[in-house]
Amino acid sequence: MPPSEIEQVKIWRMDIPLFVRQIFHVTPSDQQIAYLNGVCEMVWAKLKCHIWTTKGTKPFGAISARDLKLNTMFGLSVMAGVGTGKGACAAWIIIWFMTCFPNPKVVVTSPSAKQMGITLWAELAKWHINCELKDWFTHNSDKFFLTEYEGKNWFAAVRTANTKNSPDEQSETLAGLHEDFLLIIADEASGIPDPVFRPLESTLTRKCNLCLLFFNPTRSKGFAIDTHHKDRDAWLQYRWDAEESPLVTKDSIARLEKKYGRDSNTFRIRVKGLPPTAGENLIIPWDSIESAVDRELEPLADDQLLYSMDVGAGGDDNVILPLTGPRVGELQVSNFEDSRVLTDWAVSSIMTGEPKVCLVDNIGVGWAILGNLREQIPSEFCDIIEVNVAQTAYNPHRFYRMRDELWWRLREAFEAGQLSIPNDSLLMGDLNSPRYEEIAGKIKVETKKEMKARGVDSPNRADALMMTRIYSSDLLRKIQVAKAKRAKKKSRHEGTWRTT
Repeated sequence: MPPSEIEQVKIWRMDIPLFVRQIFHVTPSDQQIAYLNGVCEMVWAKLKCHIWTTKGTKPFGAISARDLKLNTMFGLSVMAGVGTGKGACAAWIIIWFMTCFPNPKVVVTSPSAKQMGITLWAELAKWHINCELKDWFTHNSDKFFLTEYEGKNWFAAVRTANTKNSPDEQSETLAGLHEDFLLIIADEASGIPDPVFRPLESTLTRKCNLCLLFFNPTRSKGFAIDTHHKDRDAWLQYRWDAEESPLVTKDSIARLEKKYGRDSNTFRIRVKGLPPTAGENLIIPWDSIESAVDRELEPLADDQLLYSMDVGAGGDDNVILPLTGPRVGELQVSNFEDSRVLTDWAVSSIMTGEPKVCLVDNIGVGWAILGNLREQIPSEFCDIIEVNVAQTAYNPHRFYRMRDELWWRLREAFEAGQLSIPNDSLLMGDLNSPRYEEIAGKIKVETKKEMKARGVDSPNRADALMMTRIYSSDLLRKIQVAKAKRAKKKSRHEGTWRTT
């Protein structure tokens, strides 16, 4: 490295925001700058204390009380609203650390390999391609390294924990890591199993070792949240509120506020960067929803594809939700209000997906769409079944209406770990929106009208999933009886027509 580059690296070591501006040609937000400065301060506190304790000298000046405190800490933890630049910040730090210190080792972990591929590792690739030091490093699917060393040293690598493994096996994820300059980065840390972090105390023991946690606080318990509460003495904490970030548009925040309300868990998590509250009267607690995201459940061999369609009205979304056994697939959503256009969209979606059964909400506009679908989709291709959630519950002693009973059945399915849902923030927000109360021993879920009165939009995506609970084994018999009655009535009508 030429002398001029060596001097420049020495300057960058002390100033990460300067490194970011000069290497990536961007200006970090105030939130990012505060965090970057915190990383730099902790790195240098650890280096100063190491030299002082091993050599008895103080080449970087006096050792302050804050230096001594930072030296005992594991690292930094930031919980943040969505879109505030967590991934960019982590990518900048990786490239900074590998540029400014000798023979570094960086280990990046996340809840799953799939998530890593579409989040931080992809972000690292983006910033590598667009930085002044592009030729210094090589990026591939699981390693980022100083090109000169051919990946054998001076690298960042991926390690993910398998959620199916035992706690002891998960704890091996970060075990066996030793290097003078070691940086561990946990992306979406709130979703990483707690045992993964168990080895930190025995791992972060050398010259300059620290761990950085980045997460959107989707859970109210766990290791990541504890770094901001009971274990706060071992970490520097930061919270990035999206309303204070120039990277997040005011319109996107306003949409979330309108749809879910400022007091909702969705707004707390995605905007304020705060963990969910339990919410005593929420029909489905947030932790139950979060635990179901990408849960590794597989359909049985005889599980058939089921569609559930919630028909919107008054500008609400129309939703078609696919379900195969326990697995919810990617939702199809439209905002068509014209019944003919909506019917064409629904027919095309259903015929393309080839479900065996399609449940259709028949209240209001849904009644017309239901009739249209039965006319245009052959029964031998797909059985169109109407769902009237306003009718009497199957268990009228416990629930006021069918809707109350189906929502409760959905709650029980989440609590029992019987569903796997996609990482769809709108579906998750809808599921966590409705409240309920118990009156004289009977469950009553608030109506869409009541939700709109408190400024919360109709939970159409969740309603589509709620309706699938009618297709459980004990309700199927009642559906089949109703279907037989319809067929008999149709046959009698056709016989009358032929006689006439």
